[in-house]
Amino acid sequence: PFDKFIRENHGNTKVKDIYGNVHDIIEEDIQVIFTKSQFKMWKYYRDWDNYIELFKKNNCQIGRCNEEEDNFVDKRINYQMLQTLTDFTNVGS
Repeated sequence: PFDKFIRENHGNTKVKDIYGNVHDIIEEDIQVIFTKSQFKMWKYYRDWDNYIELFKKNNCQIGRCNEEEDNFVDKRINYQMLQTLTDFTNVGS
């Protein structure tokens, strides 16, 4: 739950999408964030609103699978998660 993380850490609530538009995660109540590599056909749409418009017009549906448990001891992450990490700092050095 990235919104909870942002609130607890007083982080920046604004993100820029792949089309260059700025969104406020909390203000817009954004529930899901796709990375560029997850949204493979992004270049075929003018912007996110165009995608949503066509999604609804064509009666598309979304399904989700392989949902993770809330608690786990050790888990691998996928390459998309690593691609979202752009600012590393060496803490404690």
